Amino acid sequence: MFRSLFSKNLSYIFLALIALCFSQGCGSDKQGDEIGALKKNNYPETYDVRKNELFTVGGIRGPEDKSELTARNLTSWTAYSSGSSSRLAILLTDTTASWLGLAHGFKSIGIPFIITTDYRRALQSKVVMVYPIVSGASLSPDALQALANFPRNGGTLIG
Repeated sequence: MFRSLFSKNLSYIFLALIALCFSQGCGSDKQGDEIGALKKNNYPETYDVRKNELFTVGGIRGPEDKSELTARNLTSWTAYSSGSSSRLAILLTDTTASWLGLAHGFKSIGIPFIITTDYRRALQSKVVMVYPIVSGASLSPDALQALANFPRNGGTLIG
């Protein structure tokens, strides 16, 4: 009995350590970087390659020309705004946020969803994800009250 309790506790400690390691940081290694949506960045951002990140292999040469970035084709969130209320609803509170990765992620794992900026339409679904932020600066008082009441009435709210 002692051995099974010890191994169970050890596995919990191991999982907690892994979670701690992964929760310590994500994103850029540059000091002072912020979320692109909050900085109102125009993507793509540039990245300065450091000398310690360059690797050379003797006798091999790369291309002589610099790579050119193609013209950006911005995707509108309205391309994902159609569908029934049986889908997951993403309430987009900032249309300049990096929402496209979220849409591609849901598509890649087969989760049907719609994107809307209208909280009333979003609340017609059983599951609502508010992205990127739930705030009085991005939502009206009526919208905040309706979102607060949504879980009380059996809905699932992800923020």
